[in-house]
Parts: sequence; structure tokens; C-alpha cells
Amino acid sequence: MKYCARCCLPETSEGIKFDDYGICTVCRSSEEKMNINWSNREKRLKNIFLKYKKDRHYDCLLPISGGKDSTFQSYALKNVYKLNPLCITHSQNWLSTIGRFNLENCLFQFDLDHLIFIPSRKTINKVAKKSVHQIGDACWHCHIGAGSISIQTSVVWDISLIVFGEAPADNDARGQHKKITEVSPYRFLDESAIIKHSFFVDKNLTKKDLSHWTFPNKPEVKKSKTMVIHLGQYIFWDEHKNIEFISKKFGWRSGKVENTYKTYKSVECVMAGVHDYFNFIKRGIGRATVHASEDVRRGLITREKGFQIAKEYDIQKPHALKYYMKITDQTETEIFNAIKKSRKKSKYASRIK
Repeated sequence: MKYCARCCLPETSEGIKFDDYGICTVCRSSEEKMNINWSNREKRLKNIFLKYKKDRHYDCLLPISGGKDSTFQSYALKNVYKLNPLCITHSQNWLSTIGRFNLENCLFQFDLDHLIFIPSRKTINKVAKKSVHQIGDACWHCHIGAGSISIQTSVVWDISLIVFGEAPADNDARGQHKKITEVSPYRFLDESAIIKHSFFVDKNLTKKDLSHWTFPNKPEVKKSKTMVIHLGQYIFWDEHKNIEFISKKFGWRSGKVENTYKTYKSVECVMAGVHDYFNFIKRGIGRATVHASEDVRRGLITREKGFQIAKEYDIQKPHALKYYMKITDQTETEIFNAIKKSRKKSKYASRIK
């Protein structure tokens, strides 16, 4: 496979491109980030907040999970920008003990109102089984739910502004920092979930069972004037500094995450290692590859060291795989064959041999 000449990302990463020097779009995007007038960007952010601030209602929706971004987002909106957000959580029903602590701690630290939706475990199990065959990933319900529940709540509760954390360009080859691009309300469907709920309907799953993973129709969304933004589009987003800050100041906890050497990404989910291992089978990219590439860009490690780390961690079979096999009643062979077939659905993943 072809790899970036600067970091460790291969050509199978979704949306990736290489310039004439062999450097990938994510690396070039990180350079853009260093040459932006963030003071001007923050002024634009404050104007957005001023526009949506309300006297007798919530100012915005704040999707939180208990992960690393949730506490920092809450701190920024409540303590820095003095907003009154309504927090909303789509729980994947795979929340870890640390994740439960961090979620509750976040709500307590910032005195937040909170809505949480938790799909039934049986429904999750059925969807997780089909997910690997449909998109080569165990987590369709997470990808779709983060978007659908937020947009549904925006429309029904009449809260037009939705504020996420890190910018799409911080970890996605399809993003860019140079210009502030409009974020589609359907981004999670288009870029992560890939397919609609209708592809999961069968004799065991009805449309009614899957109704929470649907989006309001486009005229409704347009009428509600729903606007989606990411704080990382307007303020310099440094996740390492953010994590250090929220850990010391507000008691956010990290912990062991399977298939990587970092202790923060998706620490709230017991199935994070399964998701990342499946991505490694599908694309040859595990979470360690992504984290190592980020550290190469930060100048913390060399590219050669990054490849060594990726080789050590990406290939590890996560312990949570046994749980996934149990709840979906599938064998490793069935799962891996399904993932390999799913490569054909992406022109990037299909490059793997």
C-alpha cells in the first residue's frame, strides 16, 4: 500500500489524497491549522452564540458521551461562553465504568440539564449483528444515533444550534481548516453510518424498532433552521492540552483502551477495541495507526517509531471481540468474511489486497 510520506496513514483511509510530495490531506490540514487567525475565528463563534442565545430557553444542544471532548465542551459552553445548553446523549448501551463516571461527573461539575436515550440491549444486539455485514463495522447504531437523536431533539425541542467538539478536519481526510465549511445535519449519516435504517429492516427488526435512528424529513429540518457547528472550527483544538486541563481541573478519568497505546479515545465504550480492530481488518488502519500519525505530526515521535507502534497494537485481537461474538451469535470466520466483503463498498478500502 501507499503511505503518507510524513505520517503513517495509508491510501485506504477514507477520503485521503496525496500531493506531489506524497504528503496526505490530513497532514496538510494540520499545517493549515497553524496558519489561521484563531482570534478572528473566535469572534465569529461569539457572534453565532449571540445570535442563538435565548432569554427563556436553552441556547443550544450539547451532545455528550462521557468521552474526552464532552467535559471540555461543557466547560467551554458553560464557563467560558456563559451559555445554557441542554445536554443530550445517545448511549450505545456499551458504556464502560469509566465512561459512566465521566458522564455523571461532567453533569455534576457544570450543573447541566441532560437527556439520555438508551436503546434496548436486544435491539442493539440485532443491529450490531447486521452492521458488520452492511458496513463492515460493529457500530452503525453509534454512528447514526449521534446524528439522529441530536437532530430529532433540535426539531422537537426547538433548539436550533447544535455544538460538537473537535473539528471534522482534526481527524478526517475529508475535512479542512482553511475555510469554515457548513456542517450538514446529516453528516453522521453520510460519512459514518453510510446507510439508512431501512437497510436493517427484516423479520426481526421493524421500522418501528429503528425509528429512533431516523432523521426528521428535510422540510422539517429546514424549517427548524438547525445549525451544526464544531468548536474546533472556531477555537484552536489541542486534545492533549484539553485532556490535561479537564483531568486536573475537573477530575476527568482516562483508562486502558484496547488496540492502542493512548488512554483516552473512546474510553467510555467497552467495544472501542472491536470497532478499531474491524477497521484494521477492513482497511489496514487501526486506532494505533491514527494515534501514531497524530504524534508524528506533533513531533513527539518519528515516522519509523509510529509504524512500530502501529504494528504492535493494530494486530491485537481485543478481548471484547468475544462479547461481540456472543451477542451476535457469529463466528470469527463469519465476521471477518463479512468485513472483507464490505471493502468493495468503498473505493478506498477496496485498495487493500
